[in-house]
Amino acid sequence: MTSKAGAQVSRICKARFIPISSEDSELSEISFPSKQLSEDPFLSIGGYGVAITKPPYSMEQLVLLAEQHPVHAAALEQKAIDAVGSGPVLKPIGDDANDEQRTEIEEWLDSLAEQQTLVELVHQMQLDYETVGWGLLEVVRDNRGVVRRIHHVPAHTVRAHRDNRRYVQIRQGRQAWFKRWGVGLEDINILLSNGRKAPDSTAFEKIANELLVFVKPSRRSTWYGIPTYIAGVGYITLALSARDYNIKFFSNAREPRYILIVQGMDADDVESTLDELETSLRTQHKDPHRNMILPLTGNTTARIERVTAVQNDMHFMRLMEAADRNILASHRMPPDRLGTVMRGMLGGNVAANINRIYKDAVVMPAQAVLDDRLNRFLKAEFGRSKDGKPREAELQWKLEFESLDISDETMDVSNMLGQIKGNLITLNEGREKLGYPARDDMDVTLAEFLESKGLQITTAIDGPAQEIIAQFGRTLVAINDRLDSFDQTLTDVLIDGEGAAEHNDGVEPAEGRVA
Repeated sequence: MTSKAGAQVSRICKARFIPISSEDSELSEISFPSKQLSEDPFLSIGGYGVAITKPPYSMEQLVLLAEQHPVHAAALEQKAIDAVGSGPVLKPIGDDANDEQRTEIEEWLDSLAEQQTLVELVHQMQLDYETVGWGLLEVVRDNRGVVRRIHHVPAHTVRAHRDNRRYVQIRQGRQAWFKRWGVGLEDINILLSNGRKAPDSTAFEKIANELLVFVKPSRRSTWYGIPTYIAGVGYITLALSARDYNIKFFSNAREPRYILIVQGMDADDVESTLDELETSLRTQHKDPHRNMILPLTGNTTARIERVTAVQNDMHFMRLMEAADRNILASHRMPPDRLGTVMRGMLGGNVAANINRIYKDAVVMPAQAVLDDRLNRFLKAEFGRSKDGKPREAELQWKLEFESLDISDETMDVSNMLGQIKGNLITLNEGREKLGYPARDDMDVTLAEFLESKGLQITTAIDGPAQEIIAQFGRTLVAINDRLDSFDQTLTDVLIDGEGAAEHNDGVEPAEGRVA
């Protein structure tokens, strides 16, 4: 079909979207930011592969993802908090540790953080460690070689040299080089500007600082770590797409729910009718549910047909819930750490077991890396931190991050009381667990304490009492068997019912079938 001009192909033969007005277009850009990657600044220094190694994944994109999805962002933050906690504490090495040395270490550590506390610096580094796979702390020395300051370095702004001993940072078109701490470069200075070996006459301010590097295990890279959650990136993208779909639906009602079919018009009137329709529909984006009047003449008819089911609730609800579960699984993060409670088939809370696995498999290994790396730094640098001269005393203290507390107070009290009744611990040990001060007369077990007071625990049970206890035990066994049977039946029903719902959505269940 052609228009009056005869040369232009009619728009009926083209699949076209009706353009949005300029005002709506501007609003749409604000509501839906682009997910395109920003330009990699390291390409401006000659590209990867010659001296600078390329990370397995775009660090800029990983940082962007950390700001897009709430569950992903919360999991990253929570893992860093759980590992760092309230910061490292000093623990004695041996029984005769010197308290005076402890005070010196604390004062030295406090002096290293100029504008932030040491806890804040380690937390920022650990957040990078979880987000992009490695974390960096800059070590600043004076002209005598004594460490004076520690600064956090945003990990996504740094790339590794192929020798794995030098690093370069790019910011605002400028580059700064660093050497890695603790890899045998203590007596070799490199230039801040280009990373090459510095001549002996180089001014102090032109010498590069050092980086204390924390790297996650990686199967694909010698230089960079890979975040734990990397296998869940697809689910993060999926959840973001579902979120954006719903935002667009509520913002401009772009989902085609109905189709308008006009029949019987003359060929010469098609173009003008389409123009009128476009003009009318273009005004609907800000006020999509108002009435539209379409003038028709002659034998022309119009009808409206539904093309999609009407759904006023949020779309892809189950999909987004499944995506959240898989994102948490990729982080190995229990849902209750983010405020979500998981329950078993019979309503029991399974958080205690999952939290223990999380603590043993995720938090404790991360704390072990922090303990080891920071204690190596403490041992090497505190020994020469006094006026540039080596300290004579041997280091008697070490840094240690406190273990994550996942205990249940009620359960702890019950277990402690059982230990006291069984004479497994002294009364003072029990008081200490409850936070009470020790008493002079309670460095004994419960039996010894009662004996000292002229009392004793009666353990003998007469015949009728034994029969009652035995009958009660048999009743408990019977109840347990019934619960096991009910649990299995409930599991079968739920599994069967869910499968039927997936395959027969909207269909009434057959008679006699549990739905």
